[in-house]
Amino acid sequence: MNLEFHCDDEIEKIIGHDIRNDTRIFLVQLKKSKRTVWIPLTHRRILSENLILDYYTRHNIKAADLPPISRQKRADDLFKFLSQVSNDELSLFARRFDNLNALPPSNMKALKHNLFHCVPLPVTGDIQMNKTEMANLRHKVLIEVCHERRNKQLTELQAKEWSLNLMSDNDEPIFLENNVDFAQFPEFKYVNHFVAGEGVHIQNTLPDDLGCGFDTPSNGTHTCDKKCICMVIFDVKPAYNKNGQMILNHGERIHECNKKCRCDDSCRFRVIQKKSQIPFLIFRCANGTGWGVKTLKPLPKGTYIGRYFGKVILWEEAESLPTSGGRRDYLFDIDYLIGDNGHCKYTVDAFDYGNFTRFINHSCSPNLVVHHAWINMLDDNLHDLAFFTSKSVDYGEELTFDYHKAFTNCKCSSYECIQRRS
Repeated sequence: MNLEFHCDDEIEKIIGHDIRNDTRIFLVQLKKSKRTVWIPLTHRRILSENLILDYYTRHNIKAADLPPISRQKRADDLFKFLSQVSNDELSLFARRFDNLNALPPSNMKALKHNLFHCVPLPVTGDIQMNKTEMANLRHKVLIEVCHERRNKQLTELQAKEWSLNLMSDNDEPIFLENNVDFAQFPEFKYVNHFVAGEGVHIQNTLPDDLGCGFDTPSNGTHTCDKKCICMVIFDVKPAYNKNGQMILNHGERIHECNKKCRCDDSCRFRVIQKKSQIPFLIFRCANGTGWGVKTLKPLPKGTYIGRYFGKVILWEEAESLPTSGGRRDYLFDIDYLIGDNGHCKYTVDAFDYGNFTRFINHSCSPNLVVHHAWINMLDDNLHDLAFFTSKSVDYGEELTFDYHKAFTNCKCSSYECIQRRS
């Protein structure tokens, strides 16, 4: 049976009918090609009521003469028809409720009963219902669709959450949450290090004598003090206090003890190379900024959050990326040094590769600051980008930093928002 039909064809007349799989189908003849094709009754944009009535009249067909279609099948078809909606359309519908956890309760049994009694005995397949009745019925159907997709969404988020924690080197878990809409969680490969892009060589080999020579006794653990030779070699200040909290001013570079140093992991100058002790929540934002990150424990000022990882690409490649579709939303310049050409040498692209920091949003009143840091890399053009809290942060508060770029429509809603100042 050929059910193929092209929109540029025009139906001349119906010449036959049948029932297949509990669906009424009509054999039609086309004007241009004179071909005949079978078309289901559900294609109402193609099969007009006049064509069907004309066919019934010409062949003296009455409703009683038609092969029966089960009423339940027609009710099921009506449900399928009313539930045809995209994720974006369904998200728009769900906005009338506080969040996806505040949906009205599911009542599929009552809905199926209503649908069953809405469909009459078929003649042309039309369902007699005014606009208000149809709108009310569709509202009930969409609530059920919301519940169905919500259950699927929660299952998918749980699987993504498990996958992220499997790949993450954090000691504390990362949680995923979307109570706002039906957007899918982005696809990317979770990494805990830089990935070298085309034309990029990430050198992390060090001379044997480039490190502090502190000998750790076998009967205890020791750490470096303020006079650590690493601070002298690189002519920098100690970056942290005894609690591992940032004490440098913004713009001052961090140098940590490296893999050639003889101090152990308890060293006060090994902070960003340790595993994070903070549980994070990656959540869907209600203000239209996509996904964001919250801390699930209170954080004092100067607390290390994480490093921005992704694929390291040349600045020229970053500039050649499309400006549409959010492709440039995950670019971060490694810009401690700016060349004579007015730009940095490398950029981190976290679109395909990255960690939880790729979701940290902009704010005109941020609670994070980014520091340039070196551990095992000697290239001044290639360094880590480390996030630290710039103030105390409460439990459940979103983590943000200043992107330092022009926004045409900033959505941060902070008191100091550039949109309010303009």
